[in-house]
Parts: sequence; structure tokens; C-alpha cells
Amino acid sequence: MNALHNLPSSAVADTEFIVLVMRHMQENLGNADYSVDDMAEAVNMSRSAFTRKLKALMGQSPLDILRDMRM
Repeated sequence: MNALHNLPSSAVADTEFIVLVMRHMQENLGNADYSVDDMAEAVNMSRSAFTRKLKALMGQSPLDILRDMRM
């Protein structure tokens, strides 16, 4: 059974968003030029909207998350 099956659709969409962003970050860990602008563009959002959404969902800015992943 799919673990997301019983969640409200907004929670499913948020989870799928986080998975997409994290996958994109992992694929670009070795790229020193990879930026928040690149992340936002990958999900078709403005930088500010992307930063607000990710911070609301994960409690950290995209840059902080990327730094943590690179450590």
C-alpha cells in the first residue's frame, strides 16, 4: 500500500515537491556553480517563492539544505 495514499492531497503534493527538490539537489552536489536560482528554475518557481515554500516545509532555506548535503 502506498504510504501517501491516506494523506490529504496538499500533503502529497508537498511531499512530492520535497522529493523532487532533494533529487535535483543530489544530482547537482558536485556542481560548485549550482545555485538557489537553478533549484527554483528546476521546479518552475521564482527564487523568492521557492525559498519561502521550502523554508515553510523543511524549516531551512534552500542554501542551508544544500550546504548540509555537501558536508
